[in-house]
Amino acid sequence: MAGGFSALAQDVSSISLYRSGYFEQTQQAPPVPIPSSDEEVPFFVLAVMEMSGDFLSDPDNLLFVRGVTLQPPTGSLRGMDFFEEFGGFVYYQEFLSQTALQSAFRSGSYTYTFDSFLTGESEYVLGVDETQLPSPAEVLNFASAQSIPAGAPYTLRWTPDSPALGGVRVEIYDQADGMQVFDSEPRLGALSSLELPGTIFQAGHTYLAEITFTRFDSPDGSSGSVALTRVPLASSSGNVPAPVINTITLNGSGEAVLLIQCTPGVPLLVQQSNSLSGGWETSQTVNPTASPATVTLPTASLSDVAFLRALQ
Repeated sequence: MAGGFSALAQDVSSISLYRSGYFEQTQQAPPVPIPSSDEEVPFFVLAVMEMSGDFLSDPDNLLFVRGVTLQPPTGSLRGMDFFEEFGGFVYYQEFLSQTALQSAFRSGSYTYTFDSFLTGESEYVLGVDETQLPSPAEVLNFASAQSIPAGAPYTLRWTPDSPALGGVRVEIYDQADGMQVFDSEPRLGALSSLELPGTIFQAGHTYLAEITFTRFDSPDGSSGSVALTRVPLASSSGNVPAPVINTITLNGSGEAVLLIQCTPGVPLLVQQSNSLSGGWETSQTVNPTASPATVTLPTASLSDVAFLRALQ
């Protein structure tokens, strides 16, 4: 028996295969594979033959299983073991490099075989179209993400876009206790950013964000590739010192250039008035990624007599 899920025997509910890579970004630079350790490795493959509810409801059914195997497009036959938490039979293999993973589990046809004393041998074929893992997300505003204003919404931006045939999921954990504080759930399609609610960020806390790109490598989503990026985040202490305008100069275009000592990641407002007694209007708002920040104001936007101030 071969083909799609409609051809599966009564005992088999579905088959799937996903290849994954775990990466980390610790600075304003492209992410790199996580270090290998006793707890985890950077790359792995997970194949599952999920069994029907009727099969799982009677533990004696396992006594009649002669064997369950997986045959990749190339390489040796793999045995699959039963794991109750997966609801069926599983094959799992770890790799230290992306090249090794993609060489062992490349695009092509994967044959799952279920051999039972009761029903005999049945085969199911799963096609995998892609070989390369998707490129992992690189956070573009890494610097400001290390000083997120407590209690304020924050937009996390990344490159490249999430896979068009798939999508992205963002999960955030408080590093103090490991508790999850946010889960975007899967967002489908090509996305380059996500606004995080301000309720996540408590003053002076550090967080770990996991940005997961998933690409479906078969039309029904039964096979796919995953690239997960871990990124540290931090919220500000909540005590933002008042910004200071260090210098005001004119550039070659006659524009006013302000050099302002400020707090990165917190919106910076430059206001002007023709009187120190009031009437302040905002001339420009920026989100500085470093301090001091440079703010340029066209002279046409300034009155003949202008007092300037900076606020955060």
